[in-house]
Amino acid sequence: MHEMKQHQDELTREARKQAMIALTMIGAITIAIMFLCISLAGCNTPGLGDLDEIPVWDSIPTNIVLPPLYEPEPDPEPLADDIDPATIRWHDADVGSWPITTDLSVQIGRRNITYRHEKAAEWPAKAISDTAGSKSLYGNPWIVVRDSRGQWHASTWEWFRAGQDTKPHSKIEPGHLKSGGPFREFRLVDGETYGFLVSTLARGPSRTVDERSRIVLARWGQ
Repeated sequence: MHEMKQHQDELTREARKQAMIALTMIGAITIAIMFLCISLAGCNTPGLGDLDEIPVWDSIPTNIVLPPLYEPEPDPEPLADDIDPATIRWHDADVGSWPITTDLSVQIGRRNITYRHEKAAEWPAKAISDTAGSKSLYGNPWIVVRDSRGQWHASTWEWFRAGQDTKPHSKIEPGHLKSGGPFREFRLVDGETYGFLVSTLARGPSRTVDERSRIVLARWGQ
């Protein structure tokens, strides 16, 4: 019994000790907050006898500027063409003035060319019929070629189905290109630089929305 009572006394003393530590910390925090308020109000530090004269919140100056909680994201750079569309002779619809709504990267493989862009599954598709039947198509790939005088010429050469961005580049030839200019006897040449873009439907009379990618330059080579 004596040992149990001694143990209880030790617990009581420890509890009192912890309570005193907690009260001391609360007092220190309270004093720190009080002096912070005084400092923000631009007042002289009062004596302990002047606590009733500590300024309240309505006396805090209103010209304090707080930093923003986060930095806003900068506006993205507008998409720009590698070739001025006003200098191009368009052998299909003149899409040079159509809004640029997607970037473009061109990947040239041994058999295929990919027009990588973000609208392949977003641009509206339309049913178009030909000798092979009806297909749901959303757009056309283009190639931009410079003639011997330095004039740029642009022509579509195929159709893209919904979600599609890749075609065999063997079809970039006079049978698929619009006639005129350098396209009459055109053939791809390794090391030559061409322009590329993709647009919504522009080959023939069918249209959906008027949008295109930016025009990019790429050196041909496999």
